[in-house]
Amino acid sequence: MIEFHKGFFQKNYTLTENAVPIGSISHTFFHRTYNSKLNQSEYIFTRIPGFLKKFVVSSISENNLAEIRFPFWRNKATIILKNGAVYQWEQINFFSGSCRISQRGKQILKFSESFRKGVITGDTTNDLLVISGLIVEDYKKFTATIILVIFLPILMRQTLFELLSFNYFKN
Repeated sequence: MIEFHKGFFQKNYTLTENAVPIGSISHTFFHRTYNSKLNQSEYIFTRIPGFLKKFVVSSISENNLAEIRFPFWRNKATIILKNGAVYQWEQINFFSGSCRISQRGKQILKFSESFRKGVITGDTTNDLLVISGLIVEDYKKFTATIILVIFLPILMRQTLFELLSFNYFKN
């Protein structure tokens, strides 16, 4: 069981096993690049700009280890490894902070989060999948926050306009 921690307003994850640090994840401004380390593996996740969002994963010695594709407006992602193996990341419950990685319907990893800390359980020793799951979750939260920041003022303005136009504030 791997535990992960991320401080409030911090951009770094710390990964531990039995209270011993085993890895970390950090990202650049606007989540364009993630640098990660787990056990002896180091990965770089680079976001490819465009309408169809995706990340390309490389290491210090090898490019194109994997690709992560994000379907537009869905709480799912596809992780495609260099060897051709395909995994699905999906959110189990938006409010509980749970997500999973599965292959052909069989759950491989489960991520359970509660206020910036959580646990990863599963049947794999694939460090790339563990890191990919956390990065997908972090990127999904980032995009949801951006959408909220953009649309909340528009919704608030419209609601205020409707309240004023229906004369709610007049006696």
